[in-house]
Amino acid sequence: MKVAAVQAAAHGARLVGQAVAAGSPAAEVLAETAVVIGSPACDRLAAIAAEHGVWLVVGVNEREKHGATIYNTVLYFSPAGGLAGPVRGREQTLVLDLDLRAVAAARRYLDPVGHYHRPDVFRLYVDISPRRAVIETDGGTR
Repeated sequence: MKVAAVQAAAHGARLVGQAVAAGSPAAEVLAETAVVIGSPACDRLAAIAAEHGVWLVVGVNEREKHGATIYNTVLYFSPAGGLAGPVRGREQTLVLDLDLRAVAAARRYLDPVGHYHRPDVFRLYVDISPRRAVIETDGGTR
């Protein structure tokens, strides 16, 4: 996560995120690797947010200090290095003030569909003609 935060902050990002972690099928491994809020792991994430002056949004498997329940949780660390709030699943909503002009400006750095807003250079063609779902082959080239 630190590498992502360093790279994003160097490019002017104010918000760095990671998807919610998927749990391991082995309960022991999941419990051993789950994050406890207030632990050294959380302290390191808070320090990364503060060091680079970004909101750090991290999906984790979280467990309580005492207990065995594991939660899919999103942790929000502020640019000041504080934990702004954990959100477990759909239990609650964290509300933040956003400068929508800054959000719109930041979209220039992210183009998930890859066309880079250059219709003069890039064009997407979708062939919608019928196709066979299964093609049998003997292993040779077509």
